[in-house]
Amino acid sequence: MTATLRTRVVRPGLLVHEVPEPANVELDGDACAFHLVLTAYHGDVTGELWRWVADDGEVGYEVRIEGLDDSAGVADVVTYTPEQLGSLMAVCMDLRVEWCSIRGDWPDRPALSF
Repeated sequence: MTATLRTRVVRPGLLVHEVPEPANVELDGDACAFHLVLTAYHGDVTGELWRWVADDGEVGYEVRIEGLDDSAGVADVVTYTPEQLGSLMAVCMDLRVEWCSIRGDWPDRPALSF
């Protein structure tokens, strides 16, 4: 089950998505629910921060990055131009900052929310 409630544009290239609190996630018989928390994009590169909530209450996060050329299985992420590398860096920084805020690593910087 995947759910996103509302989306807010924080600034060009950065979107925060409203998701339910983990305790309020309805699994409807599924073992896990996935929620898109944040989308960052720059050029052809798009990164997404996903949260998953398991039926045992475990909560985890993962980042997915797309938009780079196929690397023929040599590496997960490959850039072929300085522009692609810059796009990857921008997306990664946006995702890193918000993920750290969600985890509470930087208590003086609240996580983006509605």
